[in-house]
Amino acid sequence: MKRKHFKGITGFVTTIRIGCAAGIGMMTSQIQAGTPAPTPAEAEVEVSANWVDFTVGGASTSGDQAAYQRRVGQDGDFYGGISDMHWEQESNDITWTLDGHAMFGNEDYEAILGAQKEGLGYIKAGYNQFRTWYDGSGGYVPVTDGWFSNDDELSVDRGEVWFEAGLRMEDLPEITFNYSHRWRDGEKDSTSWGQSGSYKIAPSLNVIDEETDTFTLDITHTLGNTDLGLGLRYMSVNNEDSRIMGSGVSPTNSGAGNTVEDTAVYDSNLFNAHMFSESRFGERVLASFGYSYTNLDTDVSGDRPSRDNTTNILETGADHASWGMTGGSQAQIHVLNANLWWNPVDDLVIVPSLRAEFWDQSAETWHLAGVRSRNVSGDADQAVEDALNGIFPADGSPNEGRLEEVHDSSGNQWEEFTEALEVRYSGLENVLAYANAEWTQSEGDYSRETTGDFHTVPETVEVSHRRTDSDLDIQKYTIGANWYPLRGLSFSAQAYYKSYEQDLDFDIEDDDAQISNHNNETNDINLRMTWRALPNLTFVTRYDYQQTDIKTRGVNANPVEGETTLKIVESADIESNIISQSVTWMPLEQMYVQGVFSYVMSETDTPSDKYAPQRIEDSDNDYVMANLTVGYALDRKTEITAGYSFYYSENYDIPYATNGTPGSVGFGTDLEEHVFSVSLTRQINPNMVWNMGYGYYNSNDGNFGGNNSFDAHMVSTGLQVRF
Repeated sequence: MKRKHFKGITGFVTTIRIGCAAGIGMMTSQIQAGTPAPTPAEAEVEVSANWVDFTVGGASTSGDQAAYQRRVGQDGDFYGGISDMHWEQESNDITWTLDGHAMFGNEDYEAILGAQKEGLGYIKAGYNQFRTWYDGSGGYVPVTDGWFSNDDELSVDRGEVWFEAGLRMEDLPEITFNYSHRWRDGEKDSTSWGQSGSYKIAPSLNVIDEETDTFTLDITHTLGNTDLGLGLRYMSVNNEDSRIMGSGVSPTNSGAGNTVEDTAVYDSNLFNAHMFSESRFGERVLASFGYSYTNLDTDVSGDRPSRDNTTNILETGADHASWGMTGGSQAQIHVLNANLWWNPVDDLVIVPSLRAEFWDQSAETWHLAGVRSRNVSGDADQAVEDALNGIFPADGSPNEGRLEEVHDSSGNQWEEFTEALEVRYSGLENVLAYANAEWTQSEGDYSRETTGDFHTVPETVEVSHRRTDSDLDIQKYTIGANWYPLRGLSFSAQAYYKSYEQDLDFDIEDDDAQISNHNNETNDINLRMTWRALPNLTFVTRYDYQQTDIKTRGVNANPVEGETTLKIVESADIESNIISQSVTWMPLEQMYVQGVFSYVMSETDTPSDKYAPQRIEDSDNDYVMANLTVGYALDRKTEITAGYSFYYSENYDIPYATNGTPGSVGFGTDLEEHVFSVSLTRQINPNMVWNMGYGYYNSNDGNFGGNNSFDAHMVSTGLQVRF
């Protein structure tokens, strides 16, 4: 869980980098370097290898603060601290190092302490923690004026404490041990929205509490012409998460309906052992082999209570509520692979490979599901106990007094084989040609049995069985070439075809309609030209085209005279065209200009819009991105950089019914964003660099009726000191 952190004016760069692609990225990389290229006289001055960067900054926002936090990845108020530091010192043949950063306000911290002794080994220990922001707002439908939660500024803290030691002595195996403890804690939005009127637009909240401990031991050694390796890994995961959502609420009354809370406890223990070998047979043959074994043991538990917000009564039957879930699964996984690198003649390389994977998994769960099994006190345990004892409040429900004990058991056996062949040829003048082929075959079976024991009068038991056999075949063929006809001019072309075909066979007497066949076909071609038209002018042009055809065959739920299968239906046709152009120009020795433009045209066509035009329509994903960066050296120690980034998409579409009301929530994205930035870097002396920057971010949201739009003004200043 390492997180990249920038040098120089880190806070400013982090603030403006969201939404700024290559243009802003190049501009920030110039700033992050911190120090302009030294003159010959300055190059003779020794600069210390140790440094510390101090940064302070902040942002003033208007509009939706949560949308700003999620989009930009910062709190939006004041931040400051050490944006980057490095210290190293040698003592008694031991090299000590310390790296890290501490940015208060952004809640971003890291410290890595290491010691290394040549000929013996090293030890390292580290700590890092950073925050990710989320927007807890729900969906939007114009006729209802949307739905937005009262507190939609959410965040999750991620962190890790780790230790690593390595033995590096001559003629002895290299041994590396690592331990890490990772965690996630906080709240984030969920894509599983609750019901509000006729639409699922009520926001949901995920409460995260997760911890993972991992131990690894790796040993490598060379014997003659062979490198050998052995690794062990043990991982323990403990997750106690929950999801809270409203059902039957309204934009004007968040307390209406029911509150549903899913609690999920997930504990797993994973053990993995793997080994590999890599042998060289002269200069033309290299062979490698690997094997991995994994054993995974998982326990799960949790509840899904539903509370009536009006009466405060717990209901085990409402909103698909369930109680006392418990169970677990076990899995054993074996993976083998073998590769051969062969250079039979000059300019020709052939790489065949084989891979095999075997799964054996079983699972078992129990839970209680009730209908109108209430408890006025709001005590979840008492509600279940009352239901088991046949105590049900009289409410006139036809299913009053019904509680189901459900037992699920399932098994999955699966095996997969993949063969691949890669060929590269460079014997043609100024041309590198290559081709790849990959074939995958897998088959397996899935079985499930569900037993429902209904506590009714009289008591009944229902059992359902399901068994599915799956055969999957995947093929992918790629061909491409790089051509260098002239100095400063190159062309690249690549095309591939991929097919995915899955056949499913099951007993339809125990199931409703199912899919018996699923086919995907993808055709892709991409072209690229790099042209240095002048010593100070370079163009890069790229075009990508991809088309995917998805077809399915269903099974008749009510077969007549043995006719069980249906005809093949084209489920979706996805077509994408991507055009991008970049220009790099240096009109003056002390100035550079870089521009990047991308236009994407993508459409997903499904037959659903023909059968349910008031509910579903074809989906578009067209958008434009443009970036412009200009850098100018005022003198040998001062540089100013400015950047502008633009993003635009208008694909949001709401299907309307014949009466003019929305038939469903909208699909697609409607967003327009503008980002402007300017920064100044000044080298005070060879060991000190000062910088300052300003950024403006404007985001106009159309998906949520403008409720997630924002403007932000961002400023920062920083000082890098080498010592």
